[in-house]
Amino acid sequence: MHQLLSKLESRPDRLGWLEVVAADSSMDQAAQDLATYLQSLPLPQVSDRNCHFILEVGRCGLSLQDQSQPQMRPLRLNSVGMRRRFS
Repeated sequence: MHQLLSKLESRPDRLGWLEVVAADSSMDQAAQDLATYLQSLPLPQVSDRNCHFILEVGRCGLSLQDQSQPQMRPLRLNSVGMRRRFS
């Protein structure tokens, strides 16, 4: 079950289109760190109020789901094997 961690809204009109969630409670800190980092970036502003994405942080990587098109499969970035290369 998805746990809502942080809605990236430093201003009401900025980044209301992106939510960062933790896949489970063990990923809360990682999701919170990512949300904080994303807030510091110059990410695009979206005027379409129907545009909404959920970025899920999990043990095996990230997934990005377009909530305006729920029939589409989420984009997944799998981290399996990456730890060895970047550790």
